Amino acid sequence: MTGLVEEYLRPLRAGLRTGPEEASRIMAEAEDHLRESVAVGRAAGLTETEAAEAAISSFGTVRAVVRAHQTPRGQAAAALRGLFMALCSWQGPR
Repeated sequence: MTGLVEEYLRPLRAGLRTGPEEASRIMAEAEDHLRESVAVGRAAGLTETEAAEAAISSFGTVRAVVRAHQTPRGQAAAALRGLFMALCSWQGPR
């Protein structure tokens, strides 16, 4: 597997806020999908780097994938963090 895919998977693993079994399942699916996409790109004549970049681009950002796999508890915590940050930065009416 290419270094780009491995570089993508590290922060994905770190960002997942699910149980260990669910995180392992998500990581296996992500790795499998990316590996297959790289192979398709290579078969189409792309370099390893080009194929990895295309695979990662089509898979989505780490942030988007993490958000898509948040547990309801994690989603609630993220919403509260966002609200808190908005309130902290609010400067009132002008």
